[in-house]
Amino acid sequence: MSDDRRVYSDEEFAIILRKATELASRAEPSASAEGGLTLAEMKAAAAQVGFDPALVERAARMLAVSASASPLERLIGGPMRHDHTARFPSTFDENRAALLLSAVRISAGLAGRTDAGHSGSMGMTWHDGGESEALRVTARPEEDDTVVSVVLDRRGTLAVVAVATGITIFFVVLFAGSALYPESPAQGYGGLIIGVGGALAAARGYWASSTRKVRERIGAVMDTISKTLIQPVVIFAFALLCTPSGLFGQALHPDSLFPRLVGQWVLRGTIARQQTVHDVRFEWLLGREYVQMREVSRERTPAGAPAYEAVVLFGRDPKTGAYACVWMDNTASAAFPPEGTGRGSVAGDSISFLFQYTATTSFHTTFVYDRVKDSWQWHMDNDSSGVRRPFARVILTRR
Repeated sequence: MSDDRRVYSDEEFAIILRKATELASRAEPSASAEGGLTLAEMKAAAAQVGFDPALVERAARMLAVSASASPLERLIGGPMRHDHTARFPSTFDENRAALLLSAVRISAGLAGRTDAGHSGSMGMTWHDGGESEALRVTARPEEDDTVVSVVLDRRGTLAVVAVATGITIFFVVLFAGSALYPESPAQGYGGLIIGVGGALAAARGYWASSTRKVRERIGAVMDTISKTLIQPVVIFAFALLCTPSGLFGQALHPDSLFPRLVGQWVLRGTIARQQTVHDVRFEWLLGREYVQMREVSRERTPAGAPAYEAVVLFGRDPKTGAYACVWMDNTASAAFPPEGTGRGSVAGDSISFLFQYTATTSFHTTFVYDRVKDSWQWHMDNDSSGVRRPFARVILTRR
């Protein structure tokens, strides 16, 4: 059988690719190799070998911008400041900014904390409020694109490591000078060199290890931003929920989390600083095109009625992935005002909705799915001029 017609196994194919890479590394670099590849060229090459170009673009967005390290940064094992800027082919508006702010909070693992952030049509800013390590994310429109910058300043952490290392070296010098040197100068000098060298090596090892974790953290944030911005978003209005079923008569996209919501749940946690327990039921409506949530508190009024009761309608556009919900409860009656309609989309295993009350006040409600426990965290926050304050932190567990 000729080599052209031979069928190679997957293992043999992997070996061939590895050998080809080794041969290429030994070859003289060409002019084109020195210039590298653009993102468009890499996506085109990926498409030719059957690889999804979208995954290449997401991976490229996660790759931190390389910059020449200073002598100090090379000495200590990593940079003191990480700065990653990426440009996304996505228009930027107020609703997309709000979705991006919520997605960043969830990705950073701070959805339940009070941090600083603001979103609007002119851009989005957020920082985690950290003192030793401050993570800051900004997004702004530029022409028809969105420019995102993720910065993590570690100078505070470096100062802590330097102080701890200095204290360690001080005790090493004290021990070598007072305990070892009087007995034997050679032991004193040897202990001093070993102790100081060990302290410096341990500090550098810690810094290098933590630098890798920081890069992974920034990569995760950038990946979430990429998925949020590249996913098309269409704003729902209440009238859209009343559109004839022909528009929504398509199968739900695989990223829909509705099937995991449907069922009977028990809500436990804190709402308005009060411990509470509610019974919650999600069910399909109109041929699995919508989902209705009915929430009833176990607390009762003096008349015996539920202290809180709500009916919420959820809708989703299967073409765009945009979500909307209309919230009705027994706290007030109204003719479906705009502030009673939440708008949002999926980011990973979470669905975040924004209820815009006024130009400066809004309300965020976010469902975060736990695949391991098959449960939902439900976060609710009041937002005043971009400053969010927790209103509720509850967990939904199946009955």
